[in-house]
Amino acid sequence: IKKTLSKDGESWEQDLVYDYAAKKISFVRNAGEATSYKCPCCCKTMMDDGRKISCGCGLSIWKTVCGKQMTEEQIRFLIEDGITEKINGLKSKAGKIFSAYVVLNREEKKTELRFE
Repeated sequence: IKKTLSKDGESWEQDLVYDYAAKKISFVRNAGEATSYKCPCCCKTMMDDGRKISCGCGLSIWKTVCGKQMTEEQIRFLIEDGITEKINGLKSKAGKIFSAYVVLNREEKKTELRFE
C-alpha cells in the first residue's frame, strides 16, 4: 500500500508494509528515482526521493538547507565540484538570515556550511 505524506509543503510517498514475523505495520520510504548524478564517494547512481538525493553508501544531500530550496544547478555543483556558489537567504534556527556555501564532506558523507 502506498501513502503520500507531507511536511512543510513537501510531499513524498511511503509504502505501508506488514511484517508477518513481528506482526507489525510500518512505513518504509521509497528509494526514489534514479538520477543522472554519480555519487562522488562511490561512483554509483544517486537516487532522488523528492526531499533528498542519496546513495546506498550513506551520502545524503538534502534539497532544502536552512529553510531554502537548493536549485538543480546548486545541487549539480555540490555533487560535481564539492561546493555550491554562495547561497543567500538561509535562515538559522534563531530566525536570522545569512549567506554561506554548502560544502560536501566526502570523508564523513555529509554536507556542511562554510562561511566566508
